[in-house]
Amino acid sequence: MAISNDNQIAVSKEITLSGWRREKRKKSRSGDLGNRLRSIKRSEKTEVRLNLSLIKIRQEIDRLDEKILALLERRFALAISTVETKRRLRDRKREMAIIARLGNKFACSHYLTLAFIKKIYGLIFNQSLALEKRQLRELRTKRKKQQFKKAQEEKDERERP
Repeated sequence: MAISNDNQIAVSKEITLSGWRREKRKKSRSGDLGNRLRSIKRSEKTEVRLNLSLIKIRQEIDRLDEKILALLERRFALAISTVETKRRLRDRKREMAIIARLGNKFACSHYLTLAFIKKIYGLIFNQSLALEKRQLRELRTKRKKQQFKKAQEEKDERERP
């Protein structure tokens, strides 16, 4: 079966057209893919920028957490240092005055409420009290040991000729 020249041209044109269409589709798909890749790259860059700023914010929060705990340590050390001069370990009037003063100063902010300040300072006061009681027990034990040692020395001196 022989194909006429006209038929060959028609068939080759059809192949060429269908090939061209395929290539065009490939290019448009790859163009869409390219656009998608570019938008992904842009969103990744944005995400990286967000992650970097998030990392910086978290680092600042970590520094503040360390400062808060260092200040609490200092506060507890000062509270313990007053054990010997106090008549009573717990002074409810002073605690209420501290909460009132701090509540007046900070409870108007968007972040701190009076209830939150009361809870936090309730924990701080309780921890201070526990540390003061422990310090007082240690001081009493130390005094008893010193008194016992002194009594032993006096007894030993009396028994010597």
